Amino acid sequence: MFFIFSVMGSAQTYKMIDTADYLQRKEFLKSFAGNNEVFIKKLKSQYSGKTGSELSRIYKEFGTDFEKQVKNKDFIFRSEFENEIKSLIQRLRKSNPNIPQDLKILVARDNTPNAYCLADGTFVINMGLYNWLNSEDQIAAVITHELGIRLMSIR
Repeated sequence: MFFIFSVMGSAQTYKMIDTADYLQRKEFLKSFAGNNEVFIKKLKSQYSGKTGSELSRIYKEFGTDFEKQVKNKDFIFRSEFENEIKSLIQRLRKSNPNIPQDLKILVARDNTPNAYCLADGTFVINMGLYNWLNSEDQIAAVITHELGIRLMSIR
């Protein structure tokens, strides 16, 4: 009898549902979708014909793939890394007030040492960058590089 109950008890699979960042993900996805749509319309107005259509298609596909990654929890919405990056950016703003106030920051679970800034101003930093770099100054250098590219593309 004990054997039967122990087997039945171990047959039950407990799967924890992570909903801690559900609202942040939902809000981000809504904002991202709207911003991506605006960006695509801007591309269509700037580039006519085949070029505009092709660029629009590429960014629609990218947006769809990126949204899938967010839904798939490839990004961490509440973490010590996000707070560290926000703190770094606040300190950088003291030296450069041109850094956008509405900058969105995502921390990716990816182990690749990489960071990038999307067209809508979303800044993505991979967890692997923390393992690869040695100091906060190096992370700040990567952040300023990505932000510099974004600020140049706005003008």
